[in-house]
Parts: sequence; structure tokens; C-alpha cells
Amino acid sequence: MSIEAPTKTLPAPPPVPAARSLRGDVDVGTVLGRYRLLHRLGHGGMAVVFLGRKVGAAGFEKLAAIKVIHPHLAEEPDFVEMFLDEARIAAKLHHPHVVQILDLGEAGGRYFMVMEYVEGDTVASLLAALTESGERLPVAAALQIVADAASGLSAAHALVDSEGRTLRLVHRDVSPQNLLVSLDGWVKVVDFGIAKAAGRRSTTLTGQLRGKVPYMAPEQARGEDLDARTDIFALGAVLWELVAARRLFTGKTETAVLEKVLACDVPRPEGIDDDVWAILQRALAADRADRYADADEMRRDVLAALRRICPDDDPRRILADVTRKALGDKVRYLRSQVAASSGRFSDVDLRHDEVVTTPSTTNAAVAPSASIPPERRRRILWWTLPLVGAAAAAVFLAMTDRAPAGADGKERAEPPPPAQAPQAQVPVTINTDPQGAELVVAGDPHPRRTPATLLLPRSSQPVTVELSLPGYLPRTVQVVPATAGTYDFVLRPLVPRRDGSEPGSKPPTLTAKRPSPRKGPRKGRGGERDAAKDEGAGSGDTAKPPDADGSRTEPQLAPMPDFERLAKQPHPAPKKDGGT
Repeated sequence: MSIEAPTKTLPAPPPVPAARSLRGDVDVGTVLGRYRLLHRLGHGGMAVVFLGRKVGAAGFEKLAAIKVIHPHLAEEPDFVEMFLDEARIAAKLHHPHVVQILDLGEAGGRYFMVMEYVEGDTVASLLAALTESGERLPVAAALQIVADAASGLSAAHALVDSEGRTLRLVHRDVSPQNLLVSLDGWVKVVDFGIAKAAGRRSTTLTGQLRGKVPYMAPEQARGEDLDARTDIFALGAVLWELVAARRLFTGKTETAVLEKVLACDVPRPEGIDDDVWAILQRALAADRADRYADADEMRRDVLAALRRICPDDDPRRILADVTRKALGDKVRYLRSQVAASSGRFSDVDLRHDEVVTTPSTTNAAVAPSASIPPERRRRILWWTLPLVGAAAAAVFLAMTDRAPAGADGKERAEPPPPAQAPQAQVPVTINTDPQGAELVVAGDPHPRRTPATLLLPRSSQPVTVELSLPGYLPRTVQVVPATAGTYDFVLRPLVPRRDGSEPGSKPPTLTAKRPSPRKGPRKGRGGERDAAKDEGAGSGDTAKPPDADGSRTEPQLAPMPDFERLAKQPHPAPKKDGGT
């Protein structure tokens, strides 16, 4: 039986100069505590996740996932407390199907969480890759994902404090985005950032919804008290999506999705096995009293269905094969980045009290004054001076002995410049909530809808991406293809206008037509009304209501006078009093 390493909390580093503060954004090459950030894995609404490397004595190295709170949230006490709550809760969980928290640290006012690194990706990325290639997830692989997730949730629901009292932990955000799958077909639950638990310091305001709407249980959408059966419903929605290759609850707006969640109409996916359908019906029951009593009971039914569906095969091997085929290229690219980072960054300066360093473009040598004693430096200097002189003499002789021309007296041609290596392409995945948005990348329409993987030339300059989806406000974002990564963007639903026009479109325009010439207003009583009538006279035009397209006939404004020409004209002499 292996002994779990105790979770550590890094002591606060000593005060650092303002120039090395982490108040700004962090990036690849930054050092947090004992961890060097190597690659950006993804980001969410509260934090960004990097792949990092811990370097210890005697060449010890360990990869980890580093979660860093966003700079604009680092000043918000509520978000910071939520971030710390996630670390405190998840640190108590030690289960093979829950991502383990290794460290919690703070540097320059920015908190970061060190988590177990799972070589793979999220179940959402797996589904997106399969959809892009036109494939479906095997039912056996889908059931294995849910069985592992149910095992991890069962451990979370049964979590107790140091005195043996249950914490009544509820994840509240079970979704494909929060399930990690490794290349070995192993699934782990991650992200307890909005989990509900007894003794949690941060709280959710009354009427405030937390979680992803398409995976909410009806009681969660109504804002009622939650328990473990809320997570069971969300896991049932994940299973439905895995076997049907589409989301259970969808709509053009978030309000429409919420209405479907409350109605809780669950259709049977086409071609589904009776045993799987029975699991879905019970997990997705509208009344939580009709659902599974706990996640372990659901796991047992899922494993029983697996034994009947594939009695002669290993479902975990099936899941591993599918994952390697769909995500293998991305993982291999990430491995190459990790290997290349050993040459890009110098880790000799990694110290426990170090906060921020900048990446070096070459292998940095250790400064002599920092590591070599003065007496030894003087000896090295006396030994190296003759060598440097000899090398300089050899270079000089070689340059003077080289003939300026060939044997025929003609000038030698310069060797051709080396061929420029093709620019490296970086895979960048764009995902939206909801999915299915059209993409325009750097002004060019992209053939695929979100989630879509773009191959962009490696650059530190941002690339503009336009996102559009019917029923949602268009959004323009920027991605930086310096490293591979996944970008998640939330689209805001449209709100209907009072005039009935579609939100996001241009408002009704007022077109102006040239009025007909008129002789002038009539004098006498009612002259103003007659003048108004005369404005439409002459060509038979009459005042009309707005056209069907919203346009309206309006008199055209008089042209702007040419003040410059008028200024050049001579002014007439003023008239004398009594003159004509």
C-alpha cells in the first residue's frame, strides 16, 4: 500500500521588489516558488492553468499542473477565498479518480495551486476531437468514463473533517470540462472551485446560480438546497451526451436552456441499450427522491452494464485506444515542448524563495561571481589567457592566408545562404459556450465551428478571432499562438429590442428624400398649416407611414454653406442714415 505524500502549503516568500511583483499577468518562463511554468494548458473564468516543472536536488524533476488566479481577481477577497477553499477541500481528497492537490503557494500577492498533472485532456476535448473527425465514442468507453467519475464523486461525497463529521460536499459543476482522461484511459474529477461544503469560508449569495446550466439539476436551477444527488443528475447528463454525441439540454439562449432544465424532458437516445437507458432514466429523474441514493450505487449499475455489453474486452483499454488516437498528436506536441524547454530555460536559479524570473533565450551560464571562489577565478584567468591569444592568432593567420580569388583569377562566389526552416505551426483550440459558433480568423472565415482547432504560425503577436452564433452577441477575441492551448469563451445571449428588431442587428435607418419645391408659405390664418401642406405639394407626394423596412420619408437638410468662399467676397459698404 503506497503512502500518500502529505499536502504542503508553501510559506509566504519574503517581500519582493515591486519590479518583480506578480501583479501583472504571468506567462511561460515565470517561476512560482519551486515551479517553472513551461506551457499554457488552458484557462477558465477564475484562473489559468500551466504545465510546470519542479526541480530539486540531484537532478530531481517532476511535472505538475499550476493553477494561477487571474490578476484582475487577485484583488477580490471573495474570489481569493473561493480559490483557497478549492485547495483546502481538494487537499483532503486522496482518491485515484480525483486530481490530487500537491501544494498551495503565494507569490507577490498572487495565489497559485499545484495539482497532479494528468497526461491527456478533458472529456470535452476528447468529444470535440471525435466530432471533428466524424467519429463517435464507443458505449463501453462512455460507461468507463462515468464509472470512474462516479467513483471519484463517491469519495468526495463521503469526505469527513478531522473530527469525523461529514462535510456534505457537493461538486456542483460536474461536466465534461471537469473530467480529465489520460492516455491510459484513466478518468479523474477536477475543479472543486464552486463546491458546496460545510465549513467553507466563501458562500454563494441567495439566488446566485453556480455551475454550467446544461448540466444543472432542476433543484439547482430553482436555487434550492443541494445534496449529492445533484451531482448524480449532472453525471447522468454527461452520460447522455457521451452516448448521444450531443448535449441533453440546448437552446439559443441561456434562458431557453434553463427552461428545458426545469421541464426535465429526457428523450431516449437512438440505438441505446436497455440497461444504459435504465441508468439514464434513474440518474436524470426530475425528482431527486427517484434518483440513485449515492454515486456508488450508480457506479455499480454502470459496471454491471459494462459486463453485459463487452464481456470479452476491457473497457478501459477501449477508452485508452480512443484517447490515444484522438489526443495523441496534442500530447506528443506537449511532450516536445517540455523537452525543448530544458534548452530554453536555465533551472540553476530555481530557489524556494524565488518569485519571478524571465525566460532566457539560450542556456544561461552560471555567473562566475555567484559560484566560483575568487582564488580559483584568478587561476582560471591565467590559464585561459594564453589559450585565447593562440586562438586569436590562428584566426588571423587563416584570414590572411585565404586567397581572395580562385585559380582562374575570378572572385570566389559566396556560399548560398542556408534555407530558412519553415515556420512552426501551433495548435490552438477555440471553444465556446454554447458551442457551434462560426469563426473568422484574422479576417478569413474558418471552415469549422467551435470547438475547432486552429493551426497558427508560432508568434508572440495576438491573432484576432471573431465569434458569431445566432441568438448570441458577436464577440471579438484575441489569442496568442506562442504555445499550444485551449481558449474557452462564453457568448452572451441576445435581448430583444422594444422595436421588435433582432438584437445584434443594425437599428432601423431613416432615409431622406429630396422634398418637392414649393412657392412659399401662405399668409393669413392657418398659414403654418398651409405651409406644412405645401411642403408635400408639387409632385403629388403625401406624408406616408414608415415603410415595411422601417424607413421613413424625411425632408433633406440644406447643404452646408461654403464659409471659406463667403469670407473672400468683399463686404458692401454700410448705408448712411437716410440714404437709399
